[in-house]
Amino acid sequence: MNKDSLDSKVIADIEKEVKDKKLELTEEALTAIQPLPILNAEQMIIEAAIVNKENQENVEKVINLLKNAEYQLTLAGQMGYGKKDKEYSLLSKSIDSLKKSVKKKENSESKFELLKEEIIKFKERLFSSKTKS
Repeated sequence: MNKDSLDSKVIADIEKEVKDKKLELTEEALTAIQPLPILNAEQMIIEAAIVNKENQENVEKVINLLKNAEYQLTLAGQMGYGKKDKEYSLLSKSIDSLKKSVKKKENSESKFELLKEEIIKFKERLFSSKTKS
């Protein structure tokens, strides 16, 4: 083997190793990192449920938290997380329904639980599909 072919083989091996490590890092990062807007929305929904459960008279604060959660989901969609995903509109409809229920001062606990489950399923589906790609 001459020096040039040895050098090109070494270079090819190094490039392959770097490429493999980048792929491993990317897959690892996808399973560990979630977009902040979706996490923010989830936390705002949880907080809204707590505030509502403690005091159904605190309508304005609950509605504000739900509006902010909806904005965070919109932002996540615009940032490309699940872009044009139909679940964004389903989550938005659930939030709208919940806001109406809160304004009427109805018992909204079951609707909050349903919305929390929906967003958890959404996150799982969104990120499990990314790690499989």
